[in-house]
Amino acid sequence: MVVGRCGWVVLFDWDGTLVNSLDIKVHNAGKLFARKLGLDPQEVEASYRRHSGVPRHQLFEAICRENGLASLSQARFNRLSEHFSEMNLAALSDPHTPGLVPEATPATLRALQARGCKMYVSSSSVAQELELLAHGLGLRDYFDGILGSRPGFGKGPQHVAYVIEETSTGREQIVMVGDDVTDVRLGHEAGVLTVAKTGTHTRETLELEKPDYIIDSLKQLVGVLESRRPVARD
Repeated sequence: MVVGRCGWVVLFDWDGTLVNSLDIKVHNAGKLFARKLGLDPQEVEASYRRHSGVPRHQLFEAICRENGLASLSQARFNRLSEHFSEMNLAALSDPHTPGLVPEATPATLRALQARGCKMYVSSSSVAQELELLAHGLGLRDYFDGILGSRPGFGKGPQHVAYVIEETSTGREQIVMVGDDVTDVRLGHEAGVLTVAKTGTHTRETLELEKPDYIIDSLKQLVGVLESRRPVARD
């Protein structure tokens, strides 16, 4: 695979960036941990928001730790993760859910696709769940790949290294787009251009992480990338 004529390879975060799914997932986690582990759902939701953006196993461990539970066994984590995916798929697969997929998402993806940009989802969620959600919401065909997280393969340097090999492109041609401070930090770690979208966090909070650009709507991304052409390596 080679980079398209626009020169950019764009890695999009999923929750809060492309789809307004974060609040639903937070609520689902509160219900799940209350039902299965007896925790206070509001405390679980608070922990989830504090650690959002990290791989699911790490996220669940942080929730347990902050709420006084021992580390999860692999078997127990697997069961919780399966239940969580089932809840998310049930709640997030209907493209007609009001506000779930902002109009700016398909409009931006169409515009970038028309310009020949390569696009990937780069998320801390489970890849299989993301594939099903992307298909259900009518977004899958915009992407050259759906990259979820698993042990040894996550957002930031690992996803970027995979895309560099997959597309035969240079690091200077890759941009990470996300809504969380974690997305910006991981982009910096990977040494790529970072674009932060307001919504989950305020502009002031995102500015503290020093992303290369801050946008208030995904539609602004097209102008950002057109104004800053990457220099392709030889």
